[in-house]
Amino acid sequence: MAHLPYLRILLQNLPDETSLPLVAQSRSTIYNFTNFLPEQREIEGTEELESFSKSYIREIRAIMRMDSGDAEFLERGPDLVCVVDVLEQYLQLFSSDEDIENIMDELVACAKGYYVDAGISVSVI
Repeated sequence: MAHLPYLRILLQNLPDETSLPLVAQSRSTIYNFTNFLPEQREIEGTEELESFSKSYIREIRAIMRMDSGDAEFLERGPDLVCVVDVLEQYLQLFSSDEDIENIMDELVACAKGYYVDAGISVSVI
């Protein structure tokens, strides 16, 4: 949970030098966390639904393009920052676990990487 305020600050202040386009609120075609409610899917080979917490993890990873490797941002702006709200919501519903901790760590590392690439130092927490 301590990562989230730091992650929010990093995302809100991603530098212009990142070359990531700045997209206005609700204009993102990539990061849509407005009214975020993941859909439960059937577990392959069964008729059972995946757990709601697994649905959250799957959808967050998919929206943040983390399914096939490390996180990479495609734009910056308020819609990207909303991922922090969804992470907070997850923690309120399910508490912390290894999956959500890994997502938070990856997002912080990714955000810090954009600062480093732009030649801007960031503090550590």
